[in-house]
Amino acid sequence: MSALQRPKLEITALRARKTRIEGGDWDDKTEWVSLTIRIRSLELNKDAGDLKAYYWIFGRSAVDRKVYKVIQVGNFPFHLLSAPGEREVTHESEEVTLKWDNTFAKFGERYDGWLIVVENQDREAVAVKSTNPAWEKKFMEAFSLQKDTYIDASFRPQGKPTL
Repeated sequence: MSALQRPKLEITALRARKTRIEGGDWDDKTEWVSLTIRIRSLELNKDAGDLKAYYWIFGRSAVDRKVYKVIQVGNFPFHLLSAPGEREVTHESEEVTLKWDNTFAKFGERYDGWLIVVENQDREAVAVKSTNPAWEKKFMEAFSLQKDTYIDASFRPQGKPTL
């Protein structure tokens, strides 16, 4: 599919987040994070067709700010038509619980962002969006990422940060 035939899509992701001081110390925090992903076709006269969205949610280490943790990986198929009520799809991610402390006894990860890639039936990326523009350029590397793995900003594997 050439660039001229790719559907025009608008991707938005709204983060739902609750943070509470909870745990062993006064400064330990628990954070609950989920995404509401909306993908909308901007095509008025043609169907966008069968598509599949892939998403990754990342947390940043409280111990080493150069290290990220893949806290969720997901995907969902969808179909967008040109009819007014059928141009948009909404997907709710599962809620993820993060525990962290960034003061004295540093540990854990806190939410940092997301990456969403939409592919067509030929497995060509037709839309990419992220909270971090650098991740959009490296989206192909994201397909090898597994949940609960540690990476750097370029998606290269890292060890779990320790004090």
